[in-house]
Amino acid sequence: MRPCLVGRLQRNHVRADAVLDRVYQHRHDLTHALGKYLVDLDFEPDLDLFVEAVSIVRSISRFWTQIEIDIGTFDEHGYITADEATPLSLVLLQMTIDAYAQGLEDGHQP
Repeated sequence: MRPCLVGRLQRNHVRADAVLDRVYQHRHDLTHALGKYLVDLDFEPDLDLFVEAVSIVRSISRFWTQIEIDIGTFDEHGYITADEATPLSLVLLQMTIDAYAQGLEDGHQP
């Protein structure tokens, strides 16, 4: 591999690790200190990290869905792509984030 490509891949890996760490820490904070988010208006979930988390889950889902497509799991449904076979849990999570973001855009306080 060319040195510039290796460097870019290493930088992307470091950035991905940093994002995963931030998502994990925020998830940990939300689950273990949920009370402060419920009663203290100074604390609110980090929408950007939720969007990152959905992106990560979507990538993992696409990977496994593509494997299922490749082994013929969806053959009875005709031709289907990994983007067309989105798990309902991912759709609901995205809808929740979209509704929260829309509320912020409409001027509602979290």
